[in-house]
Parts: sequence; structure tokens; C-alpha cells
Amino acid sequence: MTDTKSVNAHLCRSVLAFARVLSCTTYRRISVAVFETTGWYVVEYDYSAERYFIRSEFQVDSTSVTNYSVDNVFDVNQSVYVVSSAYQQNETIVAFTSDGIVTRNIEGDYTLVTSNVSYRENLPFDTNTAPFTPVCFVKGTLIATAQGPVAIESLAIGDKVIGSTGPRTVKWIGWRNYHAVALRTPEQRTNCTPVRIRAGALADNLPSQDLRVSPWHHIYIDGVLVRAKDLINGKTVVQETQAQEFTYYHIELDQFDVVQAHGVYSESWADGGNRDFFQNVDVTALRPEDKMRRTAHRPGFKALRKPAEIAVIHERIAARADMLSAALDTLAA
Repeated sequence: MTDTKSVNAHLCRSVLAFARVLSCTTYRRISVAVFETTGWYVVEYDYSAERYFIRSEFQVDSTSVTNYSVDNVFDVNQSVYVVSSAYQQNETIVAFTSDGIVTRNIEGDYTLVTSNVSYRENLPFDTNTAPFTPVCFVKGTLIATAQGPVAIESLAIGDKVIGSTGPRTVKWIGWRNYHAVALRTPEQRTNCTPVRIRAGALADNLPSQDLRVSPWHHIYIDGVLVRAKDLINGKTVVQETQAQEFTYYHIELDQFDVVQAHGVYSESWADGGNRDFFQNVDVTALRPEDKMRRTAHRPGFKALRKPAEIAVIHERIAARADMLSAALDTLAA
């Protein structure tokens, strides 16, 4: 007679798991990489639609995926060892999300192992981990509203946020979770890991506390929009390339504008045909034109792209970084 644990163990084979910790050790010349998660989802592959779908609520069950290979990088078609409280079996990696691994067991069942509890049942999800260029705020960023600062993940449709000319209405909110297990190349990490703009990096008290955004997110500075990656100086503006797990959020307004976060203005979401980037979007409901990549329209704002134009702003921020560093050295003397 099959007990509940056996049933759960069988279901576990269909799970896509999101991870919290990626650790690597070496033993007897075999590299061991472990992807440890807090649970999993039952996943189904629809051959007609050629997509994976979430088929269960989040199953809380600590799960690890171990890769015994010649290197410590997980990859498609690798054999891995999956272990949970009631299940142990060799499986094969068939796909990645930006924050987890999809595996298939010998019986053909699919599993998504993860710490991300936000997937909805019957939601199709993206397994394309080609380099994305996210334009977002990191979870926890405080957005200025008429009622005071609010963490971006706590905003709701209809809320009023502070724009360049006054209150703007939140029309839509998107999010995407990342984990280092899916960022398997230097290019992917450079394209995706957050940029930290330290407190006071841009001017006195700007930002008022560290501001973390995606590399491609535009900061409003000196009357123009500049991507965060173009402001990196290694001192006061740095990229967190070793980040293990992070979540990006963005908000669409009733009209494109810049919004205030930690005292600094930066862009709201602009439609560049990239709504399918966000994990809370049902991609099957999008029209083909909704997924056609294009230059996002930012009416009323100029976005700098020419290195010579950006250099003036970059050099000013770098000079300020040197000044702040010298001041700290003086205080420490």
C-alpha cells in the first residue's frame, strides 16, 4: 500500500526547485556542486505548446540537487542526485529558470526545485536563460509615495508614487527572481547581477541609503537617463557579481516617468517588448507584438548611449568617490 510520503516522493520528481545556497567543494578530483532549496513544484511539459506549466502549489520540503562532474557548473543533460526528506534518486537536468532547475526522472516526471513560493498553479513559465537585460529595482527598494516610503514589493495597483511632476498611478507590477545556479557564464552574471549605488555616491545624501538596481536600469542624473552599468566605478558604484539570489521588481505607471527611490529619481517600466521577462506574467496571454523586442519609448526624457556623453557624468561621480575616500582616510588618520 502506497503511503503519503511515497506519493509525495513520486510527485517530487516533477519539481522545479529554486535555491538559496550554491556551494562547491572538490573531492578525489571530482567537483561537487550542491543546489540547496526549500521546496519544489510539480511541473508538467505540454508538448503541443512546447512549454512547462506549474501543476501544484509550492511544496515545502528541503531539497538538494548535487552535481558530480568534471567542473562545478550545472548544465542541461547532466545527471544529478536529487534528495528530499522522502526521496532520493538520480535525475537529469532538462532546463533552467532564472532561479531554479527543472529535472526529469527515469519515469518521465518533471520537477521544479526552488525557494521561490510565488509561482501560481497552472502558470506557464520561462526556461529561456539566455542573457537578459533586466531594467528593474531590487526587492526592498523604498519607493516614495504620498504616504511615505514603501518597499516596492508592497506596492499595489492603484497606489500613487512620486514622479517628476507629482503623483503617478501604479498600473502594473512585475517581478523576476534570480539565483546564481542559473547564471552560469560571466556574461550572464554581468548582464543580470545588481549594481549597488552607495549612499552619497551621486551627491550629498543621494542616494540617502544604498540603492540596488539592475545593470540596465536608468538613473535620472544631471537631467538625463543613464544606465546603472555605465556609472560603475568600483568604489561608490559597484556590481555585485557574486550575488547568490536576488529578486527584481518594476512598476508601470499611467504615464512613463521617473520615480523617487532613496531620494534618487530613476525610470518606471517602459515597454520594450519585454513584459515576458517577468515571472508573474502569463506569457500565453501575450500577443506576438507584446514580445517583439524594440527600443522602449521614454517620452520627455533623453537616455544617453554615447560613451563621450556618459563619460562626463561618470568622471564626476568617480571624482566624488575619490574625494569621499580621501575624506575617510583623513578622518582615520
